[in-house]
Amino acid sequence: LIAICSVNNAYANEEDPKIESLCKKSSVDPIALHNINDDYINNRFTTVKSIVSTTEKFLDFDLLFKSINWLDGISAEFKDLKVEFSSSAISKEFLGKTVDIYGVYYKAHCHGEHQVDTACTYGGVTPHENNKLSEPKNIGVAVYKDNVNVNTFIVTTDKKKVTAQELDIKVRTTLNNAYNLYDR
Repeated sequence: LIAICSVNNAYANEEDPKIESLCKKSSVDPIALHNINDDYINNRFTTVKSIVSTTEKFLDFDLLFKSINWLDGISAEFKDLKVEFSSSAISKEFLGKTVDIYGVYYKAHCHGEHQVDTACTYGGVTPHENNKLSEPKNIGVAVYKDNVNVNTFIVTTDKKKVTAQELDIKVRTTLNNAYNLYDR
């Protein structure tokens, strides 16, 4: 299954992956598969935070949100959230600014301050100020199997600037509900 979003993206012109380069579901670690499935069924590991800010960093390419308010109660075992970026320049862009976070967090190999339970996520940060649309935007997704369109659906966002993480979570949740992608 391949989902293609109608978002202007440099990767949209990339070649399709070769079948032999894709992993079979049976070769994926069962615990990882369970965690992924659990998230895309009930958003167990999805964090959506609005109007947060930090001036803290752990490393040069991240932001550390200390004592973040885990409103969902599910993530109460964590105190801090470390958001990692692909560069220090991106981290500096959001340092001290009011932002929104939309991502899937993880604990394995996530390192924060000594003896502080920390969850991590990759990116998923957008500016909060002047980033809301007056009406949600619909984004069409087409699902292809063996070059045949087998499904289409819509995901929505209320942001002018949206992250790949937010769109990915919404698309994968819909796909998992329809096709049990991560079901063991």
